[in-house]
Amino acid sequence: MLDALSQKQGADLMSAPKVVAMNGIDAHILVAQQLRFPETFSPIQSAVQQGNNNTTTGGGGGGGVTITAGTPNGFNTKNIGVEMTATPQIYDDQTIELVLHPTVTEFEGFIEYGGTSIAIQSGTTASVPSGFIQPIFDVREVETTVTIFDGATVILGGLTRDEVKTVDDKIPVLGDIPLLGRLFQSKGETSQKRNLMIFVTANIISPGGSPTNQTIAGVSPGSVFSNPTLVTPNRAVPRTPEVPISGPVPTGQ
Repeated sequence: MLDALSQKQGADLMSAPKVVAMNGIDAHILVAQQLRFPETFSPIQSAVQQGNNNTTTGGGGGGGVTITAGTPNGFNTKNIGVEMTATPQIYDDQTIELVLHPTVTEFEGFIEYGGTSIAIQSGTTASVPSGFIQPIFDVREVETTVTIFDGATVILGGLTRDEVKTVDDKIPVLGDIPLLGRLFQSKGETSQKRNLMIFVTANIISPGGSPTNQTIAGVSPGSVFSNPTLVTPNRAVPRTPEVPISGPVPTGQ
């Protein structure tokens, strides 16, 4: 399935993080950008300056019109990207129970709340937008508990979404001619369905850093992973474990 997905046109790898977790302890992965946005705004204020330089709210005699837009405050932070919490539990039969909660958040744009603020004074109209602009997020998440064998892979799928793109193109100048300009314009709409798939592979790791029950690249189970050389100011000194690991390897790491 992995080979088929890699050969399929349009497949894209969003991220491929790895993490080591203790038995029964939560592991958290975050690959995202942070977007800051305000949660509250101060009220919009309008004032009319009278001819005698007094300031009142609402209408009045001659003078200037002032509108103060709402000031954003109470900022919040939203992670845009991939986020996952995984809790492993290892049993005596070398099976792994995984509590998985992946979340994928995408930024869709902004939406404006409220209408335009208008103040009128002696035939003069002043208006400002509401300024209450909030972001829109597309969130897809799954929460599940599964039990797998050591080295097995869990596939989470079905997180689909439709993307609708509108194309409005025209030839400069010619496309602006009334009636005749329609011959030089092109409009269309395309719909593309995207399916998000999440692959989670779990391996039981020995205290030495190698897989407990698998032989990978000639490295036997229970081996110690260590840097073969130690760089010093004088020279590079090879290093190996003084006491090799032998006997049964404790589980739960």
